[in-house]
Amino acid sequence: MVKHEMTINEVQALTREMLQDLANFASQNNRRLLLLGGSMLGLVRHDGFIPWDDDLDVGLFREDYDWLMKHYQPTNSRFRLMTEEDADTLVPNARVVDSETIAQSDYYKINHGVFIDIFPVDQVQMGIKLKAFLLAHKVLNVLRNVARSTGNFPDDAQIVPIKRGLSKIVSYKQTHRFVELEIKASNRLVRGIQDPNAIGVLNGMYGRKEIFNGNIFAPLIMKNFEGAEVYIPQDFNQYLTQFFGDWQRPIKSENKHARFFTKE
Repeated sequence: MVKHEMTINEVQALTREMLQDLANFASQNNRRLLLLGGSMLGLVRHDGFIPWDDDLDVGLFREDYDWLMKHYQPTNSRFRLMTEEDADTLVPNARVVDSETIAQSDYYKINHGVFIDIFPVDQVQMGIKLKAFLLAHKVLNVLRNVARSTGNFPDDAQIVPIKRGLSKIVSYKQTHRFVELEIKASNRLVRGIQDPNAIGVLNGMYGRKEIFNGNIFAPLIMKNFEGAEVYIPQDFNQYLTQFFGDWQRPIKSENKHARFFTKE
């Protein structure tokens, strides 16, 4: 049975504990944990969490990410590292998830509680292959999200009639298969790259916005985020501008990932 709905402060407190454990492990093993997306925005603009944000986005360079997937074990037994290879994952990236909470979303089926997203950061080449990958990724993302959809769509959702049609031919059981296809496509893209000229997250939600010319992650600067040692680009303005546009102007969003509840 559900005990009670968690407040945003309770969600962030639990997320903070997960982050500190992950960051400590990365630091102890000389692996740099990167803040990404809205979490980097929170650090720069709010000196911590965006007040209404209910998750964290972090990343590691590909070599460090692969190493972490093999070696990280959370020190708190209620936390679990869920990798993209796990049969029950519904997303094409790793997550640290909490086993003593549950999530409920109006739009997507979620099979875990409070979480942190962990993404690999890959070097790539700009060009036709990247464009083809991003198109394929967008299609697979739509299929994966339709497969785990509740049948409801947010007001700003696009191509809803197509998604409703797809929902008649794809099922929840196929969600992980689409995850596997997304991972296979991104691995194929980066395999054997000799002269990378861009870097970013390939399997994120925002496509081209998450791919940066040159190497935005060099140099890095170390920061303290909610008691955790993390890294962000020295030129964070370039990153945030490409990702968000006018990032210095707060626009409150109530589009949270889910409502979170503690278990009995």
